[in-house]
Amino acid sequence: MDRSAVRTELAWAAAFVVSVAVGRLTFDNDLQISLFWPAAGVGTIWVLLSESAAALSGRVAFIYVVTVITGVVTGFDLSRVALSAIGGAALPLLVRAAYCAVRRTPLEQLPGVGLRRPRDLVELVVIATMAATLSSGLTELLRAGSVGITFEAFAAMTARNAVAIIVIGGALLAIRDSLRRHGTTDATIRTRYPRGRVVELVLLVIASAAVILLIFTRGDTSPLGFTSLLVVAWAGYRFDPLVVSIYNLLFTVTVVLLTQAGLGPFAILDDPWEGATLVQFFAAVTSVVALMLSLGVAERRELEAVLAEHEADARVRRERTRLAREVNDTIVQALVAAETALDLQLPGQARHNIGEASQQARDWIGELYDEEEVLPGAAVRKAPAKLGAGHTDG
Repeated sequence: MDRSAVRTELAWAAAFVVSVAVGRLTFDNDLQISLFWPAAGVGTIWVLLSESAAALSGRVAFIYVVTVITGVVTGFDLSRVALSAIGGAALPLLVRAAYCAVRRTPLEQLPGVGLRRPRDLVELVVIATMAATLSSGLTELLRAGSVGITFEAFAAMTARNAVAIIVIGGALLAIRDSLRRHGTTDATIRTRYPRGRVVELVLLVIASAAVILLIFTRGDTSPLGFTSLLVVAWAGYRFDPLVVSIYNLLFTVTVVLLTQAGLGPFAILDDPWEGATLVQFFAAVTSVVALMLSLGVAERRELEAVLAEHEADARVRRERTRLAREVNDTIVQALVAAETALDLQLPGQARHNIGEASQQARDWIGELYDEEEVLPGAAVRKAPAKLGAGHTDG
């Protein structure tokens, strides 16, 4: 393994450790569950991008060990954390198994995965929901002896993990796709986002903050949640998937933290489990709407660019065909006629044919020059053409 691969692996490991710590900060003492678990998204993409069986098993083992250690350090019982961590480690394996099944590749081989088309997002949502459901069910079954099986905990954990994969996993896949397409240079970033678009992005952030403030200060008495669709539709229609995925991440973190702080329509519900689950669905719906719009617009622009390129190639081919016919009609046929006249010892006719070819050639060149008439010497080279050398037009 080269140094670059080692640095990448260490970066992923550090990102997972940080995501576990961040998830623990959102732990709800009443529900005994973290309302936001970014480790599910980071760990899933990390395992999903494993290129060998050794890397796959090593990453899954690391996820399990870090989850157990973090739980014990933060004061949880070892037996309970060890059982819960099994479900957490199974989640990325289930996602990878689903992608491998869809791609018809062995589990140890890297499946083709990305976030470039709307169908990629639909695939991610379906697989994330399925895998989160199975892993949450496994976790609840393993913990049944200590805390019992509750449908509320199962639903909240499923929604939480699925949202983490969709939002954080989607952001990581979008970043990966963007780096593959555009590179990482500062010049590339500057050229991709002109000043006007940056100003629009700032206005979007301000409008989103205002909408979130409205929902979480007035939404407990009025149904204002639908106003979020205004800003997420704006984000999805105007910005590329990379920006939208990061926007979704910030939006999700904000609404979850505000709910945990006791603000907004989800925090005032009588059933705290219901509020914990509904805030996840709210984040999921807004994220999927924004990203689906962005991917759809990006796909349309890509298709338009491909179509424009094909049309340009077709125009070039038609123009070349027309020029070949013009050369044949104006020059070649006249020269053939002049050659035939010379064979018949008709120099006058040959001179006439050559003059006619010369005049037709001037008219043809004038058409190419977009001029009504080409004067003698206008299209004459300053230097003679040489075989094997580039052309130097005067």
